[in-house]
Amino acid sequence: IPETDEVILYDKGGTLPVAFFEQLKNQHWRSWAIHREVQPDMASYTYGMNHSLPMAQAPVVIVWRSDYVYPRGLYERYMHHIGSHDIVLPYSVYIGGSHVRADFVRANWAKLENYDDAFWRANAAECYSIYESQDPVHFAIRKKVWLQLGGLDHRLWGYGWQFGEFAARLQSELPRQRVKYFDYAPPVHQNHASSLMVRTAGWNEKKSAEDRVGRARFTEFLGGPEAFACYEYRWNQKLRPLSPDERR
Repeated sequence: IPETDEVILYDKGGTLPVAFFEQLKNQHWRSWAIHREVQPDMASYTYGMNHSLPMAQAPVVIVWRSDYVYPRGLYERYMHHIGSHDIVLPYSVYIGGSHVRADFVRANWAKLENYDDAFWRANAAECYSIYESQDPVHFAIRKKVWLQLGGLDHRLWGYGWQFGEFAARLQSELPRQRVKYFDYAPPVHQNHASSLMVRTAGWNEKKSAEDRVGRARFTEFLGGPEAFACYEYRWNQKLRPLSPDERR
């Protein structure tokens, strides 16, 4: 990240060591936002993103997640496309297998710096399309557009539905040519104890319960089961995979 860029380090739960922030000592502008989780919704991405993105002084904000590792050149790809768009997103990501933890990534760092697509594909539980799933967890966005859209709807802070609802507003409130999904080496999700891809029974049951609660909250948000079924049908009818030319 260039030293002239602003950096906001959002520390959910206050668990990062000070040494981590000190690595950014040469940044011209930096801030460290920490919160303690005193209620369940404070553990959600919705809470974190709605609090940290408006803090930015810069006109463009790029979201980087600490549970992913990123191929060299992704920053430049974001900056290339954001010049003529309001929001820019990679088309897909790799969800690492249960063994793709920090130690595995550290041991195979060269395959990330000099991106070895075949290696990461072989070590992924799946290739997950951000576009086709409408799960915009990575993006660069103009801050004024984030504020215009109102960020993520906090009423849907639970398991995942807030991103689909946000994607629906993107599609309805921004001209199609202002939203850009691009093809590039996919970011790689590192697995950890709370990941759905770690198939231990206890965690899987917990995540399944979160999913059921989130789905129920979204159904109520839409106005009932019939409205939810209509949403799913219309969303599936609307989406189609982008062609290679569109993704470039």
